[in-house]
Amino acid sequence: MATGSRSKKNIVRTNLTALTTKAASYLSMAQDLLPLDDNLVERDRQVAVGLVQFPAEALATTIAILEAEPDRFRQFDLNVVRDSLTYEQAMMKVKAQAEALVSIIQRSLMKRHAAGIEQSLALYEWLQRLSRNDGTVVKHVESLAPFIVQHRSGKRKKKTAVAPVVQPASAPAKNGSASVITNGASAPAPASVLVS
Repeated sequence: MATGSRSKKNIVRTNLTALTTKAASYLSMAQDLLPLDDNLVERDRQVAVGLVQFPAEALATTIAILEAEPDRFRQFDLNVVRDSLTYEQAMMKVKAQAEALVSIIQRSLMKRHAAGIEQSLALYEWLQRLSRNDGTVVKHVESLAPFIVQHRSGKRKKKTAVAPVVQPASAPAKNGSASVITNGASAPAPASVLVS
């Protein structure tokens, strides 16, 4: 029975490898099919970053103006604006699907990663306990420690000690103001005393 279970798991792993390899090849094919135009030099990239904030509606409105009065605005390139809008409308659909797929893949990776790491942490803690009386497992503790100790401790923030608040010296009491009298001298009022 156990042998059959292992065989089934091996088939699942093989299928997973085959499926992901095939999916990756499809994505590569999709990339080759798309009319990508990303050969920006640094200067052009900086200019594009500044201009991408303007919405596609600006392109549509520009087209409407140039089409309505072509002779009046001949110095502006209507074809460039048309191409920009057409390209953006088509590619945004691809971008939306790609981002949705990436989001699903990230959630799936996070879920499966967490399940495995839970076992790794449980094994590490078990090995630590065993290593107190069994020196043969120390090597396993040492092999896991670099991947667990640093990341686990990184989530634990040390509590920062809060410095005590020092109350400034009070001025001599006037007109019945609250103060503490010691040996005939006026001392600073404690924090619990409100000075009116």
